[in-house]
Amino acid sequence: MRNLRPIRLLTTDCKILAKTLTRRLAHGLGVILGDHQSHGFRDRSIASNAHTIRYICETAESQQHPIAVLQVELSKAFDKVSHSFLFALPNIAAWKID
Repeated sequence: MRNLRPIRLLTTDCKILAKTLTRRLAHGLGVILGDHQSHGFRDRSIASNAHTIRYICETAESQQHPIAVLQVELSKAFDKVSHSFLFALPNIAAWKID
């Protein structure tokens, strides 16, 4: 029960604004985020990350290299990030937002 989040019913105006911001920020995020970040990008898939990890593990095993894999789950990650930093990102990255 600790992972429940309230449902927010947004007005149409808010939904349009959110979609507009998402599209505009997508261009800047591609510059900042590395290729290993896949969530939220149209041409990237989280499955490719899983395939990469699997390939690395199989290669290490075939070459008899010891390997360790660590997976970290950040539940409610947005709540744990400094929101003032997130809001300052467009200025830090010098994104042009029309």
